[in-house]
Amino acid sequence: MTTTNRLIELGRTYLPQPTKRMLKRLWGRLPGVRPPMLIIEHMEVDFIFSQLFSKDRLRVLDIGSHHGEMLDIFERHNHPHTYEVYCIEPFPDNVREIRRKLGRLRRVNARVCEAAVSDVSETKTFFVGSADTLITCSREHMHRFEEHFKTYREFQVQAYTVGELLRRFDILPSPEFDFVKIDVEGHDLQVVRSFVQSGAKTYAMMFEFDANADQVDLAVKELVAGGYGEFFVFGRTGIATTYIGEYRDKEFFATLLRRGKFSVGNIVALRG
Repeated sequence: MTTTNRLIELGRTYLPQPTKRMLKRLWGRLPGVRPPMLIIEHMEVDFIFSQLFSKDRLRVLDIGSHHGEMLDIFERHNHPHTYEVYCIEPFPDNVREIRRKLGRLRRVNARVCEAAVSDVSETKTFFVGSADTLITCSREHMHRFEEHFKTYREFQVQAYTVGELLRRFDILPSPEFDFVKIDVEGHDLQVVRSFVQSGAKTYAMMFEFDANADQVDLAVKELVAGGYGEFFVFGRTGIATTYIGEYRDKEFFATLLRRGKFSVGNIVALRG
């Protein structure tokens, strides 16, 4: 591997911000080399895979794939896994971006399904904000992050329940996954509920949260009813991710939000 490629790979790992700034300046002086994307959620994936280290092949359902950032993480991960990944993404531009990426993958066997997921199968209106990863069908989410939706585009797409999605895209007959990621910009509770109701199983689930403790607590309760027993909170302020600890209850979570410990992040749920 060339020094340039080593630097690029190094920049994708956890580095102090001064080091990242120094490397960014260096990349700018290298002809024909663009700095890599900063990909969040490495810490959560590292934690999940540490629980699955004995498995050679992992089956993953990625709901809300955006640009296929999870594929980038899997391809470069230092665990000796190979991957079977189903990318669920409603925005056509992002679907095309993921399909361009597929030909470059060696460890990941991925398939893209152009669809949305909800707890009811219906046509939904989505709103695209200031970036094509800011896509939501939730007007509440738009209001909460109104600075990113001062101008927006709309498009309509068919949404399916998880059970219908698995049947329609022939992901059956084995709805057993090792890892399910849910990142649907304010609609996560409905997708968590739909997954539990579908009867599909996964060892680990990661879903995104924002500053709505009620929605988080309802999602946790849905998962407890579905057989999940451990919940771990990873908080973010911008790109930086911090492991907060185990989820206790709504009041404790709301207190952390009020104190500014994090503004968004992910909860990782493990089956009991």
